[in-house]
Amino acid sequence: GVVVVMSVTEGGPAAEAGLRQGDIISDVRDGEVDGLADFYRKLWQNPAGSEIPLRVVRDGRETWLRVKSADRNSFLRKPHLQ
Repeated sequence: GVVVVMSVTEGGPAAEAGLRQGDIISDVRDGEVDGLADFYRKLWQNPAGSEIPLRVVRDGRETWLRVKSADRNSFLRKPHLQ
């Protein structure tokens, strides 16, 4: 399973990390993402403010981005993921 970024809030943690709409998130740190619930579980294992590496597929190419974890409540509003 993967997570597709549906929209990115300007100025939010995802936008600052360089995530874009349509990006596919395949891994968090060194573990594969198995759907949206698993993605959030892996994110929230990290303390707020820590940098979390994400493996992203964009236009068929893989890249690693570092997203700063926000607290759960602020992250739920941004970005919108599916």
